[in-house]
Amino acid sequence: MSGQALQALLGPEFKGAMFQAATRLKVKLELSEDNVQQDVVSADNIRKFVACIKGMLPYVQSVDIVCKGNYSYQEALACQRFERWLGMYFSPETTLRVYRSKMILPSNLVPAVSVAITNIGHIWKNDNEATLEYIHRLAPMLQTLAITYKTVNRTEKLFIDSNNELVVYPKLQSLTFTTWEQEKITYRPVVENLVPFPKLKKLHINMEYPFGDDLLFRGNCETLEQLHIELDIQTIVMLKKYNVFTGNKFKRLLNISAECNTHRVGGDPFASFVFTNFVAGMSSANQALSFDDGSAMKYSVSNLTMCSDLARIMSLNLKNANLTLSQIIVLLHKMTLLTELKCEFAGLGSEYDRIPLEDRPNRARLSCVNGSKHFKHMTLLGYLVDMRNVAECAILLALACPKLANFSILESLKLEFNSEITKALEIEPYSLYADSVQHLLFKHIEGEQ
Repeated sequence: MSGQALQALLGPEFKGAMFQAATRLKVKLELSEDNVQQDVVSADNIRKFVACIKGMLPYVQSVDIVCKGNYSYQEALACQRFERWLGMYFSPETTLRVYRSKMILPSNLVPAVSVAITNIGHIWKNDNEATLEYIHRLAPMLQTLAITYKTVNRTEKLFIDSNNELVVYPKLQSLTFTTWEQEKITYRPVVENLVPFPKLKKLHINMEYPFGDDLLFRGNCETLEQLHIELDIQTIVMLKKYNVFTGNKFKRLLNISAECNTHRVGGDPFASFVFTNFVAGMSSANQALSFDDGSAMKYSVSNLTMCSDLARIMSLNLKNANLTLSQIIVLLHKMTLLTELKCEFAGLGSEYDRIPLEDRPNRARLSCVNGSKHFKHMTLLGYLVDMRNVAECAILLALACPKLANFSILESLKLEFNSEITKALEIEPYSLYADSVQHLLFKHIEGEQ
């Protein structure tokens, strides 16, 4: 929302607008030099703004406001006033969070003053000395940092200032590394004697791991909760060398997402075995696992059934994995705490294809004896060709897993799914179980008249 939008919100046309059920509001406010000069964020306007929110959302419990801007000196002062006045006009019972963020591009003018910016995004290019100096100066207060590399080079400069002093980010909670284009990193620097992120909670590495040591994992084993990492053999060897994930040190790491693209490991069975077993053992606390082994997923699925470390997993997302109903049930037998599974669908499988139609429901019901008793959510990814097969899979899975509550597919396929599952439930043997699986029908479909 710009300053002009804020002024419009204070106009008479918004009087009396009510959102009775809403309890949370998130606003993005972009400050500019014109807004400051026009005194849009004056005390009186902020008071009206809060009154407007209370009128529109009478039961609001929390308000998140993201202030964005280039942060000249005047804009910095305006943002500080804005935050202070909001705190004055909202009641103590309302949870108020104000975030200040900046996207640093090479063309940005680096502010002459250091303001309380907690979130930074930066496009990393060769000519970034000024912005690096700026990031170093804000390091003590940063909570979120996202680096996008145009070319992956000099990555160690994030931790070494112009005086060759090591830089620590003591309050950083979220760190993201990504690239404009996938590229093979030829040089991975080593930075010794530094614990850069002692409070890190979220680490997203959407590229090859850019360092030759365990730099990003030092000192945060008690705080790290979420990890996305792209693995290759070199990175796995490094992580094993530094014993990063041995000894179950990461007690709070509940959510792991790992990618191992085919061109990085060769797509062969041995590399896939190394990848699958390494990921499965990364954290004893891990409850949600998402991974993509590229075209080697056919090996990974069979490897998964042999991993003893997977018994604790509650949510599993297998990208690019084509599983049959038979394979899904095998996984459920192995992963007895699993509540959610996402994968692509490859039919019923040879085991069910060989069974006469009238015997399939009993076979499915018997398969749940040693299977997951907690399984609730099944998502089939991608475009599904044989919807008749999908409908039968849904019915059999519901019989195998009595707690299955949601069966999800692409929105564009839901009408056809409803049609096929309705047809199946009209004839034996599935008509005998119609009451048990009616809840799988989609009730609200986009575009449905």
